Amino acid sequence: MLVLYVTFLFVYVYNARCEKVPCPKVLAVNITDGTRSDNSIIKDGVIFDQQNYFVTNNTIFGCICNIIPCIRKCCRSQEIMINRRCAPRNSTLSSLAIYNGTLATNITPYYEHFYLIYSKKCKPRRKMLLRPHLDTSNKFYVQENGTLFLPRYAGKYYKPDEYCVEVFDVQQYEMKDVVSVILCLREDDFVKPGHHRLLCTGMFCMQKRIANKTTHWFKI
Repeated sequence: MLVLYVTFLFVYVYNARCEKVPCPKVLAVNITDGTRSDNSIIKDGVIFDQQNYFVTNNTIFGCICNIIPCIRKCCRSQEIMINRRCAPRNSTLSSLAIYNGTLATNITPYYEHFYLIYSKKCKPRRKMLLRPHLDTSNKFYVQENGTLFLPRYAGKYYKPDEYCVEVFDVQQYEMKDVVSVILCLREDDFVKPGHHRLLCTGMFCMQKRIANKTTHWFKI
C-alpha cells in the first residue's frame, strides 16, 4: 500500500512539473485572492477559467494576456529608462501609436485598450534596444493584439513576452525621451537568413545589415 502511495505521489509531482502552463509566467498575474466560481477564478472583474490559470508554489497565476490584449512596459508606472536603468519621471507613453499592420489605428489612449504589465525580463534571451530614430530598419509597430511587428526582421512578429516598450533617455544612443522597444532576441535572430543578422556575445549585440555591410552595437 505504501509503495502504491509513493508511486502515485511521484507520478502526480512529475506530471505537475511537466505539465505545460497556459502562458509564460512573465505574462501572468497573481490571482490567489480571487473569488472562486465553479472551476473559474474572478479577479478585478476578469474571469479566469481552468485553461487560463496555473499554480506554482501555492500561488495561483492567471493568464491575463490570454483574455485581454497586453503590452509590457519596461519600467514601472511613473518611470522611464534613463541610461539603462529605470528611474522616476512622469511619463505615460502618451505618444505610443497602435497599428493594424503598418496602418495607424484610432486606438488612444493605448492604456485603455491594453492591460499593462511592468517588466523587462527576457530570460534566458539576450536583449537589444531598437533605435528607430537612427535606423529605419528598427521601425516597429505595436499591434492591436499586443504583438510587435518588425517588417525588416526575420522574426517579423514578437509576442508580448518577447519585448517591452518604454520612453528612453540614453545619451550614448542619442535618445532623448524617445519611445522605443527592448527586444528579447530569439535563437533564429542570430542565425536565420534575412534582412538582418544579429551576433551577440554576453550582453553585447551587433546588428549587421547585409545590404550595405553597416553594423551597430547595442548594450542594454
